[in-house]
Amino acid sequence: MSARASGEIKTRIVHNAQKNGAIYILERKTIYDVDKKWNKALGAKLLSKIPKGSKIPVQTRPKKPHLDKEAKSTKEITASRDHVGMMELIDHIGSASGIDDGLYSNTDLGAARKIISIARYPLATKRTKPARRSHVAVQPFAPLRGWDDGGCLPRTIFASWTR
Repeated sequence: MSARASGEIKTRIVHNAQKNGAIYILERKTIYDVDKKWNKALGAKLLSKIPKGSKIPVQTRPKKPHLDKEAKSTKEITASRDHVGMMELIDHIGSASGIDDGLYSNTDLGAARKIISIARYPLATKRTKPARRSHVAVQPFAPLRGWDDGGCLPRTIFASWTR
């Protein structure tokens, strides 16, 4: 006749071979289930690993501790995120590189703003020439006369560059 089940949790050290040749050393906790008549695994803890071709166990890093629900809910989030669009990035590049300052120093204020607006719009939106014309028409800058059909630039700007 077999011995009676004690009902206590047993802890064993198990060597578990993997397909890649490594061997994991686990601490496995089991308890005997009388109704089903086999051991029920309660949990396993990874102790170390034996790499392929070696006989020396290597320590593994411990798992991160799990936070309970109360700690997660009481944790205050202090991070914030600011939206930065394509136009803001292009504005920063133009001002940081000195391109804007060069335009402002060589042309009048209205013409410089128009040039900057015309140059940045297709970079930010990938629009065509007709859309550029409608974009320039609704800009709040001082209007300039004499649009050139070739590149949507005012003729007055070309005149100021050729001086």
